[in-house]
Amino acid sequence: MIANISHDLRTPLTSLLGYMEALRSDTTLTVEERNNFIQIAAEKGNSLLERLQEFFELAKLEADDAPSDLHPINLKDVVEEVLLGFYPDFQKAAITPTVNIPESPLFVMADRVHVRRVLENLLSNALRYGQEGREIGIGVREESDLVWVEIWDRGQGIPAHDLPRVFERFYTGEASRNASLRGTGLGLTIAKNLVEKQGGQIAVTSKPGEKTVFSFCLIKG
Repeated sequence: MIANISHDLRTPLTSLLGYMEALRSDTTLTVEERNNFIQIAAEKGNSLLERLQEFFELAKLEADDAPSDLHPINLKDVVEEVLLGFYPDFQKAAITPTVNIPESPLFVMADRVHVRRVLENLLSNALRYGQEGREIGIGVREESDLVWVEIWDRGQGIPAHDLPRVFERFYTGEASRNASLRGTGLGLTIAKNLVEKQGGQIAVTSKPGEKTVFSFCLIKG
């Protein structure tokens, strides 16, 4: 794990230091170029911070074998809160999400903070790998004593040989070889860990070039 962390941090850190050195020593930069370099350096710094936060979060989760502290929560409210926080990202990507959730309250036994984190990770993943202007959706359905949440995107999809490994830590698959799409390879691992700590399950299906669906279930409250 240490080797993976070192490799994953080296790229944004090296890039950040390069821009900072240029700002410090290159006296020929115009004001516009300096402002552009400052913006890029800030983005690299934020990327580095995001990676560190996910490394620490996963390490903490894997060190703690105890299940989540479960209480009845209104899943509808949590989904709506998370979606509201993502609307700036949807607008930037020219996406109007499809939302299929019940009008009435729907309670599950869960940890509210953990459910939010799972939803955020799955929506971030859909935004990263979906295509600009294409469909992203979220749906909630009841099945016996379970409640299922589905998040889908229409984009490049996941090849069949990658599907069994998408929840492995640091595994990013073929799509993430594009540097502009690359994440930490930990978001889905964290999501799986959090779902299972709440007594649920998580799964993925995909048809390359068409649609990818991530789904997870929680026990009704």
